[in-house]
Amino acid sequence: MATTKVYKIELMVIDHDDIGEDDIVALLEHTRYANHAISPRVMGVDDREVEWSDDHPLNQIGGCDAAYDALFVDEPVVEKTLEEKLHDMMTAVPCTQEYCACPWHMEQYERSRIRTGSAIITDTDPAKD
Repeated sequence: MATTKVYKIELMVIDHDDIGEDDIVALLEHTRYANHAISPRVMGVDDREVEWSDDHPLNQIGGCDAAYDALFVDEPVVEKTLEEKLHDMMTAVPCTQEYCACPWHMEQYERSRIRTGSAIITDTDPAKD
């Protein structure tokens, strides 16, 4: 049996453009890596709101670690429930493949069937409906 490594990596994302938690998670999880070399999954998210300036300690190489620790002191990462993870999958940024059976494409396919009143499943590309 082959073995592989699983890494737990703690990552800080500063969201200056109000992309939002769901879209940041989707971007991290749905980026396509060559040969599927890595498959990141966000296992939990915790956030804080800060008054930002260029002088903020999180924006400084020398003070970033201490500021991060102070901001998230003794706060565990909030684990998402299965229902939340499924919801995230269903509302995520669509994959970049032309046709697939990912949750996003399947939801779009079902919506197009409901919209058109189609009760027959065909071999057409649901992404193009």
